[in-house]
Amino acid sequence: MPKVTGRDCKLYYNTGSHASPTWVEITQAIDVSVDLAKNEAGPTRSRASDWEYTHPGLKNISMSFGYNYLSGADTVFDALKGSFDGDDQFEFAVMDGAIASSGNEGPRFYGVVYGFNVQQGLEDPMTIDVEVKNAYKVESSAVVEPDWYIVP
Repeated sequence: MPKVTGRDCKLYYNTGSHASPTWVEITQAIDVSVDLAKNEAGPTRSRASDWEYTHPGLKNISMSFGYNYLSGADTVFDALKGSFDGDDQFEFAVMDGAIASSGNEGPRFYGVVYGFNVQQGLEDPMTIDVEVKNAYKVESSAVVEPDWYIVP
């Protein structure tokens, strides 16, 4: 199996539903990072052992990426800015290849943009540093939880 480089990976947001997604690729994304973490529940300890034991707690997923700003009409920029301004939720998929190709995989989750930081370096292209955090989403009376999606 060949190694996957970041430039071959794909970042998407969904304009449809979870059950019937319409994926839009975020082609201007750079340096995408997804953080999966698990909290530690309180330790178990007693005089029965010299060891302190931890228990898995709640999981969390968040994502950050740069976005190359394009002047003029940009529907992806508008969607990301709308999520920041209006707390709009989007489902994101961070894939190791095209989401339409069987076998490609990556984390899939609903999120809201919490950070939208504009960078205007004197000699650099204008970029937006985007920070997305996990969002509570109910669809068809069921909570849609983050998962590791593998394209069937």
